[in-house]
Amino acid sequence: MPEFRLRIWEEQTLFDCRDFVVKADSLRAAVTLLQEQQELAAEKGRALRHAAITTLNGHDLNEIRQLDPQEVVASDAGVTLIDEDGNRVRDLVGVPTGCAQLGEWIE
Repeated sequence: MPEFRLRIWEEQTLFDCRDFVVKADSLRAAVTLLQEQQELAAEKGRALRHAAITTLNGHDLNEIRQLDPQEVVASDAGVTLIDEDGNRVRDLVGVPTGCAQLGEWIE
């Protein structure tokens, strides 16, 4: 099954993000699964695990956690396709503006 490297993000003035590898049949399915799991983690207020989702941050123990509410208030959110080095390839949902990791517009 294909694997997709995705970054789910939210921003206001501050920014929080986490990077994952998501196994799915298509990029659209990978984005949908990651968004659903992120929303579920926020709703439940606890970290979750999913067999098709692996974190790229070793200290997260493959957990999908709510993005830090202290860092994100009344925000926009989205998903970005990233490469093996964590560099932005293209925005899939939304377009981030202020973070050095994601602030360059893709031509």
